[in-house]
Amino acid sequence: MYLGADRVVEWLRQSVGHAIENRERRRIVPEGIRKNICALSVDDCSCPIDVRRPPSWAVPWLRRGPMGQHPSFSRPHLFTGRNQLIDHASWHWIFLINAPIGVVALIYAFVALPSDSPEPSESFDFLGMLLLSPGLALFLFGVSSLPQEEGDFTAPRVWVSMLVGVALMLTFVRHAFRPEHPLLDLRLFKNRNLTVSIITMFLFAAAFFGGLLLVPTYFQEIRGESTLHAGLLVAPQGIGAMLTMPIAGALVDKYPVGRIVPFGLLLITTGMFGLTQIQADTSYTLLIGLLFVMGLGMGATMMPLFTSALKTLTHHEVARGSTLLNISQQIASSVGVAVISVMLTNQL
Repeated sequence: MYLGADRVVEWLRQSVGHAIENRERRRIVPEGIRKNICALSVDDCSCPIDVRRPPSWAVPWLRRGPMGQHPSFSRPHLFTGRNQLIDHASWHWIFLINAPIGVVALIYAFVALPSDSPEPSESFDFLGMLLLSPGLALFLFGVSSLPQEEGDFTAPRVWVSMLVGVALMLTFVRHAFRPEHPLLDLRLFKNRNLTVSIITMFLFAAAFFGGLLLVPTYFQEIRGESTLHAGLLVAPQGIGAMLTMPIAGALVDKYPVGRIVPFGLLLITTGMFGLTQIQADTSYTLLIGLLFVMGLGMGATMMPLFTSALKTLTHHEVARGSTLLNISQQIASSVGVAVISVMLTNQL
């Protein structure tokens, strides 16, 4: 998958060459990536490519306005809520929006849920929290800073954060085997099934989510789409995953995971290979189809891996096992995005 992403990066380098003639070569890539993440406008792009808009049947709620411009949506759509916030507010609201939603959820839970009398069965690992939480945050901060430092590992912002983060996490690993109920139960790695699933999930998440960084960048920088429209065009991938996740979850109960996951990986590889062949005027029909196929593969891969990892655990170990899976996936996604961002920065 990284090889396929490298092909896409090389194509992006060739395609936007004319657009960066009057800009500093070391600033355009961080700016382009920042547009994708922070949703800056791309209306000033001087790329001479003949931009083709998606067909109306592909995104039926898009309507052309005067001069070919697309007006805003009349109502929010759930799967593009983040893009709505970016377009109409700022990227800060991707995080701030969780605060009022959380308050409403707390009030509703207090009113709707029946009261109970919980009895604590485990002690909270305060020392583990003080070691793992800042350690993981600092490590991910250092990794995510690589694109802004143009892939320079010697930048203090990168290596100091990563070094301190790794030191804290290694200290946590040593500490985790001492208390009876650690914050993160590393003893679960004795379970071979869980260990194999976590390793597979880590490699999959790093390659898959890292490569997907290029897709919205392509729609915005090459095709001139807004942040909202780029999100809508990526939506078929989520629809594909939504279709295959319940099917794959049901098949896990009947067939070994080894017979299901390869089909998901084959679909992802097919879609990723197709993306390496796209051009500046590739049909939106083909692009949407490739993303849909990748979504089918994602759903057929992630659900069986999660199910396989957790089904051999005892009842009290399930929550700890899911925590291990989620943390490994978050780390893998951050590492994958950082690697692809550095590749894009260095090649443009």
